[in-house]
Formats: sequence, structure tokens, C-alpha cells
Amino acid sequence: MGLRALGDSAWLFETAGNDPHARLDLILRLVAILQRDRIPGIRDIVSSFDSLAVHFDPADGQRVFDWLTSLPAPNGDDLPPDPRTLEIPVAYGGNHGPDLKSIAAGLHRSPQDIIRLHSSAEYTVAAIGFSPGFPYLTGLPAELH
Repeated sequence: MGLRALGDSAWLFETAGNDPHARLDLILRLVAILQRDRIPGIRDIVSSFDSLAVHFDPADGQRVFDWLTSLPAPNGDDLPPDPRTLEIPVAYGGNHGPDLKSIAAGLHRSPQDIIRLHSSAEYTVAAIGFSPGFPYLTGLPAELH
């Protein structure tokens, strides 16, 4: 995991490795540590799939850097907040999904199979996007990639 400047008012942690689930897990554990031990002057903590930005007033940059580099590495005891499960109703086909048949044909599956695969998966919000509240999810079954 590396730490670098992100302009003059944020530090950016970036994870490494080939396992995207392990990278997201590490970021969520790091968020838990930063939220638990947060110091005054931190404006925001923004996480993504494999990175985390800690925003601050530029005058506090060195103090925030010293704090960040003094924190212990995340471990099994640093758990992210309790997850919540939200069930989101989805309408497939027709006016709600006019591309269902073409997706099914492109994947050599029936529309019912596409619906079953998509609706049976459990998705995780890995990041909130540029549009307010737009979640980027992990968990799409490999058969639908």
C-alpha cells in the first residue's frame, strides 16, 4: 500500500495486488481505522475500489501526514462498519429493459437465465460516483461480464 500527495489538500492511499476483493477489504478496514481515530482538521475521507483519499486544509498537511503514517496497519480486528443489506426491486425487459433480449442473445443465454443470474447475485457498494448517490458495485456474476 502506498501513500502519496493528491494535490495540496489530500493524501491518497493506493492498494496493490491482483485480488480486487482483498484490495476493497483493505480499503474498508482502513476507513474503519481512520474514522475511529480521526483527528481534527480532516475534511473528508473518500474511499473507492482500491484507493482512499484523506482531504484536509493545506495548512494541516504535515500534521495529517504524520498522523496517517503513525497509524497501525489494518488487521483482522479493524472491521468495517456493519454492512446493511438493501433489497432493490428491478424490472426486466419491455420498456424497463429493452436491451434484455439482445444481451441474452449476445451471451448465448435465455432472457430468463440473464434475469436469474443478475437477480440472484449479492452486490457490494465499492464506491459512490460523481453523480450524487450513484453507487459503483462489485458482485456481478462472471457469466454476465
